Amino acid sequence: PVIVAMAGTAVAGFMAFVHRHESSLLPEGGCCNYISTVLTGEDWRGRGVCSGLYDYMLFRLDRSLRTPWLMTRTWSSNHGHIKVLEKYGFNVLRQLTDDRGPGIDTLYFYRRDTLSQLAES
Repeated sequence: PVIVAMAGTAVAGFMAFVHRHESSLLPEGGCCNYISTVLTGEDWRGRGVCSGLYDYMLFRLDRSLRTPWLMTRTWSSNHGHIKVLEKYGFNVLRQLTDDRGPGIDTLYFYRRDTLSQLAES
């Protein structure tokens, strides 16, 4: 699935995710919605597009698409994305040192989807 952020007729950004991705990295194992791609157009950066995409994923996503966990990854130098993840209560799950080059780590983040219980009832 893909969530698209529109600004009039322009695409301001998008978020793609893998529904019901199985991951042994999660504290309880099991499935998650793995956010594989988050992209904000250059002209739209710093204007809340990324936050809007996470807001949609966390609070407005169709109940049938919810899973117990959300997971994503980014690089350690992507301070804007990390700030958004921390704002929404994501925590670092794993750090792969120098994975993207010297001094640039890959960071896996996760968060429990507290609304997923609604989908199960």
